Amino acid sequence: LRRRRPLFIRDSHYAVGLTYQGEGDIEVSDIASDGSRVETDQAINPYSMTLTGTGARAVGPFNLGATFKLPIDYLGDIEDSQWALGWGFDAGIQYQPNTKLFTFGASLVNIGRQAIEHLEGSGTDWLPMEAKVGLVYRGIARSQGRVVADLNFPYHDYTYMSGGVEYELTKTFMLRAGSQINFKELNYYFNDFVLGEDLEEPEGVRTTKLTGGFSLEIKGVTLEYAAQYWKNLGILNVVALRFGV
Repeated sequence: LRRRRPLFIRDSHYAVGLTYQGEGDIEVSDIASDGSRVETDQAINPYSMTLTGTGARAVGPFNLGATFKLPIDYLGDIEDSQWALGWGFDAGIQYQPNTKLFTFGASLVNIGRQAIEHLEGSGTDWLPMEAKVGLVYRGIARSQGRVVADLNFPYHDYTYMSGGVEYELTKTFMLRAGSQINFKELNYYFNDFVLGEDLEEPEGVRTTKLTGGFSLEIKGVTLEYAAQYWKNLGILNVVALRFGV
């Protein structure tokens, strides 16, 4: 008799990954009595790593997926700074209609909590949870190009939109570029540039303004790189390595 594999293995895919984010040297500035910034000779070098394990399974026109992750952060050489550790889950669903031009999806990310705080004695908190809905459109350049758009609902922040384009140069090499903006920024830009009102830029804007990178897959191993431009911080480098299992 042929033994059937368990349900969680049949038609399922699994992967483990490691993501590294390095922000380089960030100069530290003080605030003067008049509110202006004063440059100092100090610099910090914050970085973070995330270990992930992912499982996905196709069920008819739906794709179900979940990721368990262990984020590790270090704020840099500042007083009371220490390695911060957390745990969390991402869970999502994709719907693939009969047409292959579109894919629709929804997800919850960062469902979890800190286990060790960033600053000694500061206490732990929940991870910054978000709900997302989005779509992928593939009808570009003979389906080698894709447009991705997401609407994001952070629990502790403003609703924002993110989007980008992907282009598949080969079956194993893909280029990407994208950006994001929140609704408070949209209102500011509309009033400032369209209506001509002289407004100060609001607080709470999305700091990541532009990102570009690539992914390369070789025999089940995927290498991803992205350079992200952060407003007032410069370039952040992100490297991810994933292994299919």
